Amino acid sequence: MKQMTLKTTSDLSLAIAKDRFSRGALWRFPARVPLLLLVTGLFLQMPAVWAQQQETPGKAAIPQESPFGTYGSFEKLLQAAEEGNADAQAQVSLCYGKGIGVTQDYEKAFTWAMKSAKQGNVLSATTVAGCYFQGKGVEQDIPQAIEWLTKAANQGNVMAQHNLGTMYLEGLPDIPKDEKKSFFWFEKAANQGDREAQCFLGVCYLMGKGVAKSTEKAVYWTQKAVDRGDPAAQRNMGIFYATGEGGLKKDVNKALELWKKAAEAGDSEAQYVLGSCYAGDAEYCDPDKIYQNMPEAKKWLQKAADQGNEKAKEALERLFHIKASS
Repeated sequence: MKQMTLKTTSDLSLAIAKDRFSRGALWRFPARVPLLLLVTGLFLQMPAVWAQQQETPGKAAIPQESPFGTYGSFEKLLQAAEEGNADAQAQVSLCYGKGIGVTQDYEKAFTWAMKSAKQGNVLSATTVAGCYFQGKGVEQDIPQAIEWLTKAANQGNVMAQHNLGTMYLEGLPDIPKDEKKSFFWFEKAANQGDREAQCFLGVCYLMGKGVAKSTEKAVYWTQKAVDRGDPAAQRNMGIFYATGEGGLKKDVNKALELWKKAAEAGDSEAQYVLGSCYAGDAEYCDPDKIYQNMPEAKKWLQKAADQGNEKAKEALERLFHIKASS
């Protein structure tokens, strides 16, 4: 095989990195779980949801191992809900939404979630929002979904804050994009330790989305997410180290370490850049800071290609004459 020469750009600037972001390269927001799966409590695991419910005065906390807790049966749980117990109403809603102990019925799930949400139950507010988003048990109504999700977010629900940030970033039917609102809610979630929101904030500061640009703050929030093990943040922090931006000393070895962590976690962009570096086909690294390793390059490019990464497919064909499947 012809010896590959490393492409270098000793003065690779943040502007170039940001331009790559706009072209769909490495600077990007982290991949997200499909929004509709996040916003609705109906599709969460029952024990996990119940574990988050606050204990109602006079009632024992509901143990995770029992579908009805101290109530013992759905009938008794329903009775408590009919007597106005907001937590019981939330649990009845989830039972109908999941079909646990009763025939699945989205209309009843929505009805009980609404009763509970009107009493201030934050998880029920997210369930109501999810029903409105998906049109399950009620006619789809995006503005109503936003209203209830905002109620939950204002009560400190991290999931709701995260999703509002996502919605305002991307926009929805009847909900225009609003980068300032997006940043506002991502910051709320990030301050509560949401690692994806922390990664989002890093890119917001880098790109000036909803906030004044600041590479130092971009690094700060990206590192927060790295500390919590977020693969997209590891990938982006690798770029900061590779370019020496944001007040960091350029450190290609540190960049490779971060990219490898993200690649091992399944991040296809990190797999692509890691493979490119090992192939000597990347601009990020100085020639004397990396050693070619073509087997490793092929391995990581293949992993990225297997996930549909088009740049990795092109690199495999160009460097190894491997035609990757679509």
